[in-house]
Amino acid sequence: MANYEDFNKTVVELEGGFQKRASDPGNFNSKKQLVGTNNGISAPVYEKWIGYPPTEIDMRSLSKTVAQEIFKKNYWHRLKASYIDSQAVAETLVDHGINAGTGTAAKIMQRVLKEKFSLDIRVDGAIGAITIEAINSVNPVLLFQEFNEARIIYYERIGNSEWLGVWKNRVKSIANKFGIEFKKKQ
Repeated sequence: MANYEDFNKTVVELEGGFQKRASDPGNFNSKKQLVGTNNGISAPVYEKWIGYPPTEIDMRSLSKTVAQEIFKKNYWHRLKASYIDSQAVAETLVDHGINAGTGTAAKIMQRVLKEKFSLDIRVDGAIGAITIEAINSVNPVLLFQEFNEARIIYYERIGNSEWLGVWKNRVKSIANKFGIEFKKKQ
């Protein structure tokens, strides 16, 4: 089974410190104030965590320890990654959840399982026992490759040239960690 501690090492490497770019919608709180992102946690995510719109000072003060708690609760647990047999599959699923939202990551995984592996699975954006069983029933290397190909397609469809290279590098970084090559699209 996959474990969070191994993923935590990955996410710490992938996520930087504080940044405040107006081109990143994750840098705005609910009051539409540009307050930044820190340690990979966006202003909207941190706002839900603390219960009020964060200021730039709040965002700058966000510690790595708190960021790790948020990653574990909001992404790792929500996507039930501890129940996935393959660490590589769990990490890429959760990483996509961090970038695109857990519902989007779950839908992409479910679509891949349905379309690429011909499994009878509902695409509902929620990871439950049926999706976990499906994930664990297929070849993990092929699933990793197909899911990451779908991630790249998702990022390309967004059409944000400023972030596309960064997003593709995240995908490649996790693939490199596990020594898994892509079949296509890289």
